[in-house]
Amino acid sequence: MHHPKRLGGALALGLVLALTSSCKRAEAPPPVAPVPAPAPAVVPFGVKSVQLGSSIGPDKRVPTPMSTFAKGDTIYASVATDGAAPTVTLSARWTYGDGQPVNESSETISPTGPAVTEFHISKPDGWPAGSYKVEIRANGAVLGSQQFTVAE
Repeated sequence: MHHPKRLGGALALGLVLALTSSCKRAEAPPPVAPVPAPAPAVVPFGVKSVQLGSSIGPDKRVPTPMSTFAKGDTIYASVATDGAAPTVTLSARWTYGDGQPVNESSETISPTGPAVTEFHISKPDGWPAGSYKVEIRANGAVLGSQQFTVAE
């Protein structure tokens, strides 16, 4: 004969064991590593534009770009650059006619992004009429130029 108390107890014990063995403790998920912010893009140094004019603003920009000047004008070159570099020697080489040197000057900069550098030439007794050119170099490499004229 079966003993109902024993059978009920055995069934209850089996049910408890079955439930506890299938219900494992949930393990904590592994910590999620933070996603690093993308490094800012490093823009290589370069000349964006060279503008000439007879005046310069406080921001070193030419307010009215021009390509023809009067004999007595001071001639400004506004050089817009972009990019980053530990140091750059930026220079302006001014020539007349077939390449006769007029002036050369340089400035060492430590660019970290957009910047403007100014160069200028003047001649109190007046420029000879004719064609001129300014070349902008960075560490010796020509990165921009502009041709201009001094009128009669």
